[in-house]
Amino acid sequence: KSSDGNESFFALHNEAKPGSMMDIYNPMLKKHVKAKVLGKIPAGTYQSDVEIFISQSVAKALGLLDTRYKVNIKFEKSSVHRHYQNERQHRDK
Repeated sequence: KSSDGNESFFALHNEAKPGSMMDIYNPMLKKHVKAKVLGKIPAGTYQSDVEIFISQSVAKALGLLDTRYKVNIKFEKSSVHRHYQNERQHRDK
């Protein structure tokens, strides 16, 4: 299922490129949505093991009932992170 209509399918993620679309999949219910990445998770807001924050519309579409859940995600990394990886690979050579 993808986002459509008036529903707001949004996510926060520290490595995803803001403005890009993220694929989010709930393997337990085999449900899938696409959400727009708005930005990073604010530092100190959640415990360090929280990797993604999703809107209520995304959680509902995925059939998530708990505040903690396991999902599979695919996303485009931010250019800053990609640049850092390129520099690191270059230094190792």
